[in-house]
Amino acid sequence: MAPQIVENSSAGAVVTALRADCEIARGCAGVLPLHSKKQLLLIFLHDVCIIARIDRSACTFLSPRSMTESSTFTEPWTRTARFERFDGHHSPVLRWQPHGGARAHAIFFPPYGDEMNQARRMYRLTAEALAAAGIGACLFDLMGTGDSTAGFELASVQAWLDDCSTIVEPLARQSVPLVFIGCRLGAALAARTSRVLDRPVDLLVGWAALWKGAQQLSGLLRAARMARLTRAQGSDATPADPKGCWARGASARLAGYPVSARLAAELDALDATEAPRARRAALFDVRAFGPEDAGAPGDALRARADAWSQRGVATDARAVDAPAFWNVVDLVDAPALVDATVRAVRSAVSTEAVAPVGGDA
Repeated sequence: MAPQIVENSSAGAVVTALRADCEIARGCAGVLPLHSKKQLLLIFLHDVCIIARIDRSACTFLSPRSMTESSTFTEPWTRTARFERFDGHHSPVLRWQPHGGARAHAIFFPPYGDEMNQARRMYRLTAEALAAAGIGACLFDLMGTGDSTAGFELASVQAWLDDCSTIVEPLARQSVPLVFIGCRLGAALAARTSRVLDRPVDLLVGWAALWKGAQQLSGLLRAARMARLTRAQGSDATPADPKGCWARGASARLAGYPVSARLAAELDALDATEAPRARRAALFDVRAFGPEDAGAPGDALRARADAWSQRGVATDARAVDAPAFWNVVDLVDAPALVDATVRAVRSAVSTEAVAPVGGDA
């Protein structure tokens, strides 16, 4: 009998799950056997609690919305999770495969640090909506982030770009349309990655994009400076100045992460303002509209769209009424952004080419 997999969106009640003899895969982080012989496996992967049967290095599971008490599944797609090899580390890669084959591939480029953790749910919701529309999706962890086997102190912008290329290049060799989606710094990584491919991306989507790494770094340094000023007024030891740490060749802890001198320098140098190698782009100004907000995109975003359009990339800029989900304490959803993204993707991709079921999607 083929393995049956059940997913649950919380660690609470499990409606129905398969009890089966299981072999725990080495390198699959967060695996907890619940029974000694016939086992259920409780796996925490990308903040999702799932019940699954592990088959060596891979596990397959379905959407929590597809689970019922009778263990019937209605979603038109399957999601797989696998630890895959990158240069210098292994990281989990989640792929959504439409049952009828993918008519396009969407790759989600992670933002920086805790913004990645907060944006992960929105990525998952958008991937599910795209998969339901017949578009395969892929989400992965960059070196040193998430569940990567490397430590953050080894992270660099160049390593992240290499990881992006590792994920994208096999998909780019297929004949179906290719879509890049990036939130914050992830949009810059997506734009830079598009320029190393042998074919143009059919659509690049940016959510509240940061096109320069210096914007990310300056925000981190500003927060560190405020923390030093606050602690200087109290009894705690004042944190070390990050630039002083980098001058000594040491890492500086910013927003809870050990940022190396190399990562800081590469962030400062990262510039993705040049038009991507893409046929179209959809840029979203994500903000909560005020009572008198006209709902127009900001001046900087409109200028970016105009500049890219003049360079041959048809670029649409629009504002979406949604919270800053990447920078809040509690997880929040932005359904308007999911809907707008799905509409942009569907209008950009061809319905003719379909990747075979079982391909990397």
